[in-house]
Amino acid sequence: ANYSQTDRGLDTPQPQSESDQSRGGIQAIHDFSWTRNATAKLDWTLTDDDRVSLFLSDSASRFQIPNYPDSFKSSDAYFQSNFTDPFGNEGGYLYTPSTTDDFQNETSHTLQLAYTHQLDDHSQFQLAPYWKQSSIKFTNDPANDLAAADLNGSTASSFSEDRQITHFGLKGDYATRLPDHRIKVGFQAQTSLTQGPITIITKTGTATTFTDNDPNSGFYGALYAQDDYRLSDVLTLNLGLRYDLSIFTSPDVLSTDSLLSPRLGLSYRMSDTTQVHAFYGKLFQPAPFENLRKAFTSVGGGSLTDYDIKPEKSDYYELGLHQRLSPSQTFGMTIYYKNMVNVIDEAQLLNTALSQPFNLATGYAYGSEISLTQQFNSQWSGFANYSYEIAKGKGLSGGIFTGEQPSDTEQFLDHVQVHTVNAGLTFIQDPWWTALSLRYGSGLRTGPDNNRSLPGHFTSDITVGFSAPAHLKIAVDILNLFDNPYPVTIANGFNGSHYAAGRTFMLRLTQEF
Repeated sequence: ANYSQTDRGLDTPQPQSESDQSRGGIQAIHDFSWTRNATAKLDWTLTDDDRVSLFLSDSASRFQIPNYPDSFKSSDAYFQSNFTDPFGNEGGYLYTPSTTDDFQNETSHTLQLAYTHQLDDHSQFQLAPYWKQSSIKFTNDPANDLAAADLNGSTASSFSEDRQITHFGLKGDYATRLPDHRIKVGFQAQTSLTQGPITIITKTGTATTFTDNDPNSGFYGALYAQDDYRLSDVLTLNLGLRYDLSIFTSPDVLSTDSLLSPRLGLSYRMSDTTQVHAFYGKLFQPAPFENLRKAFTSVGGGSLTDYDIKPEKSDYYELGLHQRLSPSQTFGMTIYYKNMVNVIDEAQLLNTALSQPFNLATGYAYGSEISLTQQFNSQWSGFANYSYEIAKGKGLSGGIFTGEQPSDTEQFLDHVQVHTVNAGLTFIQDPWWTALSLRYGSGLRTGPDNNRSLPGHFTSDITVGFSAPAHLKIAVDILNLFDNPYPVTIANGFNGSHYAAGRTFMLRLTQEF
């Protein structure tokens, strides 16, 4: 069981000032949150060949939606329609008073029962029915949410949601080991139902109210077979075939899609210290069974469109090398390329924790990852890794929520950070341990059509821990050691601005029984 609370729950939206948006403000206004979760697992041996496992989980969170501090006024240029920020985003940011009281509650409950039967020394099958229920309740403050419409004549909206989604599913698989084969076949079937009201009040002079209370249902199914075939002591071939099917049903649209996906992987151990691998596979990513089916259409003021969000389909290629440089040092490198249709991306609803998926018609991604690990001695160890990523898409093919027409202009995806570096160093001297981590990111995308990059940022964390008697562990964490509240995202329109927390101190107590 875990419980946490903080006065800095979500990344706050305000920059340090109108002129300096490369750093976040130090204030966290209306940003309290708490989270609790608990899990339990019961294993029951029925016979030598039969086992039952029961897994339970429960979680709940509450987030205040952060506001601009009262030093930001509705008359500031920052909130005017003719404002252009330093990154080329045109149009003012949405103003709400510092007293605005929007908040969000989330809950999630999971129950899974798994039965495993051992057929012989080499084979077993498993059946696992499951149930999961999640809910989101977003409570609005219409008077303050709509204040900008009266103060400066802009369009403002107030959003509320009390929606629940329930999944029932069944997984099953059969696995067997032969002298040179590891074969596995299986299936999954899941039904889903979401219901509950979504209401949006939009105001530009006169207020209009939109409500979506339509239930939506869905089905997802999959069949797969795979074989790890050991061709020799140094060469292993992985073969797979998978079929996926998804169906979404709502009062005004039926969306069905499927894909038969081959998978082929090869692992070759060139020597005792060198191993290479290659992989090709078609991938099928089901579209999120989203609660905000029509909400963004209303917020954007566009005509209501069908909920035509589609699964993402892609061809994925990967090559990798794992090299042991010495008994205490290893090096790894992976390069990949991914070609996609109906690329699933998301637009975040301003400074909330809510998002809405949509499809770009086509896209691609490629990059590389390099890692190095080092065990210096029994006390000191370290790691470093670097990743390079490019991902672009063009056209809109599903989930169009603002009445926009598809565009053929290729653009970066907003979650792309071209360069990322991570490094860490750990020292252990029982009963003490210390860990230092360093991170550099070149910045996510912003600007019109994501044509610009946010400033690069450097952060570091340090932890000092002590193992006390009676299995009690005490640790002190200092996060963002050099106090750099860098911008995570900056964009007006649907995607609000978000700044990382500055220097943060945490005390952790862990009791093992």
